[in-house]
Amino acid sequence: MWQNGKCHILERNGGTMEQFQIISIIRLYQRSDLLRIKLGIISVVDTIFLDLPGLDLHLVPTRRKNTPYLDVVKKINPEIVFIPHHGDLHSDHTSCADSCMVALRPMNVPRLKALYAYETLSESEWNTPDSAHAFIPNVWSDITETLDIKLRAMKCYTSQLKQFPHPRSIEAIESLAKVRGSTVCMEQAEAFVLLRGVICI
Repeated sequence: MWQNGKCHILERNGGTMEQFQIISIIRLYQRSDLLRIKLGIISVVDTIFLDLPGLDLHLVPTRRKNTPYLDVVKKINPEIVFIPHHGDLHSDHTSCADSCMVALRPMNVPRLKALYAYETLSESEWNTPDSAHAFIPNVWSDITETLDIKLRAMKCYTSQLKQFPHPRSIEAIESLAKVRGSTVCMEQAEAFVLLRGVICI
């Protein structure tokens, strides 16, 4: 989440050593590659852990699941937000996206200018290939100059990193960056779905 040009990182579950290592890398470079976007040099203000379960999030009662997201949204009043893609195979991504959409109702975030869904390798592309689940990007971000930072951050997720040809491998991440980039004639890019955009003309 961004507010006044500063980044707030929200994790739905408790912090792990891997996550703290990645956050350290982000603080070192003052960039927000954990949130899969490059918007220039920014400052990571804080990291909030909701202590919700990493698995079976859909089994948590709706009010208990939605309230922590809403509390954070009201506290930060963000201008830009990135959430998981609703069509991801992992049911907890879907549940998380649902809770985010509830918290991010326009009446709750009057300053919100852009709401994006991001792509997660081995999730966004592995669900049923239909219109309800497909990741269809309509926004691209040039990460040519920051891809190395993203790869370094990913290497901290040792429990999630796999060997190629698994999608969560360094080689696959680099390949996807080239594919997404070539779509809009960039060397490397990340793709997003714009869920809501407010412009002032």
